[in-house]
Amino acid sequence: MPDTDSLVLPGGDINEDLVRFHGDAVVVLDAATGLTERTITDAQSDGRWYVETLAEELTARLDADETLADIAAAAVTALADRYDDHPRSGAVDPHEEPSAAGVVLRWNRSEIEYLVLGDCSVIFETDDGTRAILGEGPRELDRKVVKEMVAI
Repeated sequence: MPDTDSLVLPGGDINEDLVRFHGDAVVVLDAATGLTERTITDAQSDGRWYVETLAEELTARLDADETLADIAAAAVTALADRYDDHPRSGAVDPHEEPSAAGVVLRWNRSEIEYLVLGDCSVIFETDDGTRAILGEGPRELDRKVVKEMVAI
């Protein structure tokens, strides 16, 4: 049984990061802060709505006998449908839509299954040492965006 710890510190006034434990699984999500002031949902921010809703959709499926990739695909489809149900959702450009990176872990006595989305990472400490799984996120693109935003 893994020993788990979590600490979520907001980077701004609204915490758009989330850790949700569910039985022998955990969901960690890091929302992308919106690029504009516009909000579509009734939450503190669309990013906060996104991580809460995605965590709800993921944890509702984690007990299924499906791969984490299939679970995530179904959860994201359901999330998109729920977002589209907001009356103002059609009024935003694609770059304004909320999104998130994340990690989903599920374990049993013999193995740990993981799914890494975006630029998140997982670090496992085992009897054999430490293993890091780095997400395939757009790290170079992130650096360019931050540099441009600072310049603006």
